[in-house]
Amino acid sequence: MCEIFANCSSVLFCSLNQEKLNMIFLTICLFLLKGFHASEVNQTTQATDRNGKLIFSVIRFPNAPCVGSGGFNGTCYTASECSAKGGSSSLTCASGFGVCCVFSMACGTTISQNNTYHIISSFTAATTASPCTYTICPCNTNICKLRLDFETFSIAGPQSADATAIASVGPSIGDCRTDSFTVTAPDGGSAPPTICGLNTGQHMFVDSSSSCNKLSFNIDTANSVSRSWRVKVTQYDCGSNVPGIVDDCLQYLTGTSGTIKNFNYDSSKSNAVLGANTHLSNQNYNICFRQERGFCSICFDPVNPSTTASSFAVSASPNAAAQSATGTTCTGIAIFSDYIEVQNLQLSIGAAIAIGVQRSCGVLFNDNGIGTVSVTMCSFHVPFRWGVRFNDGETTVASAALNTGENVALGGMSGFDMNWFLRAC
Repeated sequence: MCEIFANCSSVLFCSLNQEKLNMIFLTICLFLLKGFHASEVNQTTQATDRNGKLIFSVIRFPNAPCVGSGGFNGTCYTASECSAKGGSSSLTCASGFGVCCVFSMACGTTISQNNTYHIISSFTAATTASPCTYTICPCNTNICKLRLDFETFSIAGPQSADATAIASVGPSIGDCRTDSFTVTAPDGGSAPPTICGLNTGQHMFVDSSSSCNKLSFNIDTANSVSRSWRVKVTQYDCGSNVPGIVDDCLQYLTGTSGTIKNFNYDSSKSNAVLGANTHLSNQNYNICFRQERGFCSICFDPVNPSTTASSFAVSASPNAAAQSATGTTCTGIAIFSDYIEVQNLQLSIGAAIAIGVQRSCGVLFNDNGIGTVSVTMCSFHVPFRWGVRFNDGETTVASAALNTGENVALGGMSGFDMNWFLRAC
């Protein structure tokens, strides 16, 4: 018979016979006084009778993160403890004494475990509640951040622009009017922006505290769009080496190169088609990058630099010839309302450095005084950040003086899909 009698780690008390109960309790007390550390894989204490016959074994192991079948993350518990907490046993851990306990939660549940999953493989209005809300409570009193990994995320997208409806829907372009995903930030914390559409592969760092966060998928069940999601939630304590703990970073990337894109950007679609991609409204957040050793600057250029389907298309440009703008011309108000913010952004042509600005807008990634193609621009400012500043409206009036607005085939409402790379010192 095995019983659990500790919470900070899992302990098995395995009785082999019923003799010498006083010896059992004495040995347990001695075991608890030994002060085993949670970092140890496991510890075993055994007791024998006067004839050397084994009476029982006490095994202790930490509730450490583990990987179960299918690559699902979990927490190492005893099998009975996993069942009692509402998890599913998946593979073994702690040298076979524990099981990797995976927590896959249904809509409407509340959980205070680390490494949890929230999955709807196919949304069905008849069987799935809307809103589908998951309540995530801290697994201890020292939790500061949650990381949400959208391993799968596909719900109805925002109001998009098309040639026939743009005049009537202009102010609402980018709004999540059918479906939306929201996260609360308890105790006055900063809530992330509302998102919708396709966001598979994206992630968020969210403020947490002693209270609970609510993750809500708000679904318009009258709309028959195909929907599915798989959200992994990881909790980080306040001492974790995660920049989001102290910095204003909704997303955080490591390494020396990669790609970034705004929420609801589908890289498989061509921006040459009006309305193929529509960036979301009311997006104000930072994408942060770790400065790796030996690297002094970060550079950006569009994945697709085409002048007719650029993967950087953010608001209108005041320069009709250049189709791009930087600096104070991207005002953040009225027509030039959306922009990207990178501190001390510099135009790099070979070894030359031409400008130093903080904002970029238009349908090409370039200095508005250079030309009609996208280029590579870099920043030496630390910490490395790409700031997304999208307001609640879009420019829908075409004008030759304003780069023909945002609503033409150049796709000024599509957002960004950018390469980034660190440059050595």
